Amino acid sequence: MLSKTTLVSLTALGAASLALAQTNITASVCADPSAFTTCSTKVLTESTGCMDICAGNKICVLGCGCAMYQGYMNCVAESCWNQAYSCEYDELVAEYFIECPVATQPVPFWPAPDNAPSGCSCNLGKIVQSVIKAQKEYNSCITNSSTTSPIELANKDTACGCCEVSAGLSAMYETCPDTIPSDMGADLWFKTATLYGTVIDWGTCGSVLDSYKCQNLGFAPPSSKSNTFYKPNNLPPNGTQTLYNTGAVTALTAPPSGSVFSWSQSTVTYTVTASPWKNNDVKATGTGASGASGSSGTAGAAGATKTSSTGAAVSLKQSNAAVWLSALSVLIKMTFA
Repeated sequence: MLSKTTLVSLTALGAASLALAQTNITASVCADPSAFTTCSTKVLTESTGCMDICAGNKICVLGCGCAMYQGYMNCVAESCWNQAYSCEYDELVAEYFIECPVATQPVPFWPAPDNAPSGCSCNLGKIVQSVIKAQKEYNSCITNSSTTSPIELANKDTACGCCEVSAGLSAMYETCPDTIPSDMGADLWFKTATLYGTVIDWGTCGSVLDSYKCQNLGFAPPSSKSNTFYKPNNLPPNGTQTLYNTGAVTALTAPPSGSVFSWSQSTVTYTVTASPWKNNDVKATGTGASGASGSSGTAGAAGATKTSSTGAAVSLKQSNAAVWLSALSVLIKMTFA
């Protein structure tokens, strides 16, 4: 069964998602601006073509969108790895988890480690992880019940929904108390978790959360900093800071996962080869990446290959049809399960 957030995502326009992802990172700050421009342009062209073929079918558009975000993440890993811990990349991955219901962890460079070179002022990765956890806890909450009374079941389901909304908002306010909530995705979370107010009326959740303890319903503490589930009438004051990167674009001078590494989503595995520093307008003077994982060696030509479940490697310079179809097959199974 699709979650509430997935159902909302099904109504999203693919073109809007494309625009967000396309403009998320500026090539001029990348380790290899030319390669990043070429890569991101190719992803945009292929995903637009994929969505055109869908002819408005929302499941099809979602499949194209999933592969689109994976393509953009590969572009960052290949030629803009110095921005791997930036707010812009954090936002890109957050959009991926919002728009793609088959997105799974782990994904490259995410969430960023604490005090990462040129990291984001607010670790959006940790917030998104908390939101994903809240969604899973909600699904468990509404399926676990010891009563058959329709009234009690309805009241409990409402409590599950209120706890889900509260868990996401509480994680944001506790993780980054100085940041403007909307910059952390609070507005979008509020809309999707309540289905625009049609399923959960957040304004009435105060009395519901007085009667039900979220911990007793299976919800873990919203963040590592607090176990408080805030109510509509006791949210902390809003932060006032916008998101910003804490260091220069040159703070990270070596690919965080090494010159070559692999990562997977659904039935597709990507092998990424990072480009060396080729930004002539920005001199690399940072300290490099410490504790980097992945294969080491001299970076050759930047690029990524994808390996299907059959083990056949296909260059990203060719059609991404195998990736679109992989995402679509999983989406169809989820929809009709």
